[in-house]
Amino acid sequence: MTRLNSMVFLERRIPPPIVFLISAAFIYFTAREAGFVLLPELLRDFFGTAFFLLGAVLIMRAFLLFRKKNTTLSPNRRAIETSLITEGVFSYSRNPIYLGMFIMLMSFSLFTGSLNTLLGPGFFLFFIDRFQIGAEEAALEERFGESFLRYKSRTGRWFGRTSKAL
Repeated sequence: MTRLNSMVFLERRIPPPIVFLISAAFIYFTAREAGFVLLPELLRDFFGTAFFLLGAVLIMRAFLLFRKKNTTLSPNRRAIETSLITEGVFSYSRNPIYLGMFIMLMSFSLFTGSLNTLLGPGFFLFFIDRFQIGAEEAALEERFGESFLRYKSRTGRWFGRTSKAL
């Protein structure tokens, strides 16, 4: 199998919650190896808690919108995908659930205070961006066409609104 084919093989193969758990386990086990400490304990606890809550709120708000719109969380399950959600947290990020997971992983790293644990959130960001989001967006574009392309042109993949318009 060529390198390109092996990379394509990984697309949508590992569910994002599993990638999240692998990244969290990495943070846990590397924190035990006590690397360079970034912040004093009080600041670690404050920022760790703030990041954790921010990530959890993003995920919960996204889930509530999926429920309100009576659509699936998985763009791979087209049979029950009923609408393209572009309001609420989705007006600031095309992937607020993955962003929330990333922020929660950053909170775990902050709690440890160890610099080497930042590889966990970094791995999650790389893996999800490379092997999950692209394939999901292709499915959304196929399903919703021009509506998705307009949404994609005005909303950042991870965060932020763009000034581009179709």
